[in-house]
Amino acid sequence: MSRPVVMPAAVTPFLADGGIDFVSMARLLAYFDAGGCDSVVVGGTNGEGPLLSAVERRDLCKEACRAAGPLRVWLGTASESLPEIVWLAKQASNAGAAGLLLLPPRYFGDPGEESLALWFESILDQSEIPCLVYNIPQKSGYGLSASLLQRLANHPQFSGVKDASGQPGNLTSFRAVLGEEHDLLFGDSHPFPQAMEAGWTGTISGAANIVPHWFVQIFREWNDPDRRESSLVKYELLGRILELVRQGPQPALNKAVLREFGVLESDAMRLPLSPCPAEVRDSMLAALVESIGVRPGNLGLIAR
Repeated sequence: MSRPVVMPAAVTPFLADGGIDFVSMARLLAYFDAGGCDSVVVGGTNGEGPLLSAVERRDLCKEACRAAGPLRVWLGTASESLPEIVWLAKQASNAGAAGLLLLPPRYFGDPGEESLALWFESILDQSEIPCLVYNIPQKSGYGLSASLLQRLANHPQFSGVKDASGQPGNLTSFRAVLGEEHDLLFGDSHPFPQAMEAGWTGTISGAANIVPHWFVQIFREWNDPDRRESSLVKYELLGRILELVRQGPQPALNKAVLREFGVLESDAMRLPLSPCPAEVRDSMLAALVESIGVRPGNLGLIAR
């Protein structure tokens, strides 16, 4: 990966009949590219990945790779089945994807570190493309340990970790066991300054669906010592937006705002998820204007 990296955790647009809206997906990818992003995750948590069939995830990855331009596409696996994930790894490789984001198995609870390591290693052994592991105890029911990551770090197909736990200790412990050749990517639950001070390399962000250009600018300025203070000011301005993203129904809120931006045709969700209430969407739209001075426009944002 290029560093620093901003990877939106892309939503998956749907048509009225429930199928994937690939036209809206192409517009969304163009929006990320125009915002300066270098990579994107499709079929992850924000992409309603667990609600997609394996064939749909294959097609989503294939069409995203075709429409992504310079963006590097990573596919979320979101499956309990080892054979299915290995099949998806092959399909993603054939499509030209940069790699996989591996959500750990969750249905049977915590399998124990040894069994979990063997599960990840089985995928890594059979994947032709790099893999990030995804620490999201809010969904899996258990957290990945630094010792597990240290073990996986020896595998040539292990790329790094995304941590969405919000646990401050992970910022230092994960960094300590992963070398410079690995990527450490934080989610919206970790504060940007603390993660960057700890040596993390970027973000996979649901909020970047809405304001990718802001995230890119914040990261670029952070890495310029003369502009670091400007980076922190921009992050503080973004604070209200991040708070609403964390509190609101996701990915429904992201979809509702992207529809208002003209990027998505529809804010439809897969059952059992529901569309975002209008009042929550309107609160976000108002915050975008009040906090960072942007409002809905044609295919994106227009400065106030």
